[in-house]
Amino acid sequence: MDTYLRKATEADKDLLFRWANDETVRKNAFSMKKIPYQEHCAWFAHALHCDTIGLYIYMQGETPVGQIRVNAAGNEAEISYSVDTVHRGQGHGTAMVALLNEQVRKDFPNVKILTAKVKTQNQVSRSVFQKNGFSSYYECFSKKV
Repeated sequence: MDTYLRKATEADKDLLFRWANDETVRKNAFSMKKIPYQEHCAWFAHALHCDTIGLYIYMQGETPVGQIRVNAAGNEAEISYSVDTVHRGQGHGTAMVALLNEQVRKDFPNVKILTAKVKTQNQVSRSVFQKNGFSSYYECFSKKV
């Protein structure tokens, strides 16, 4: 089945809210707390109309499978993505990041460097980015005191 990215629309607000608060997504996020709906709505409205944010829905035919976004700043953009729980483990993350490369060239022609921040224990996302030619150039260590 054909897969592609489409720009997010207002109709995606609740879907993205559900995906953002998925237990696994929160566990792998740098901020692990649940996102309140009102906070999500404000962020979403801003993201839809901000010319430095690209927010896309990854589709398989007519089915939304995941989301991916870029936050651009100058010639760099940071990637964040997630896959709907029922579609995980099927290679969608790798395919989504590959499609994003093309989308960034179209929508953000000044961007020459894509980055992603991934928790060390998130082996799935580490693999997704490695398969797409990303290299790790530093690790951050922390300790609770």
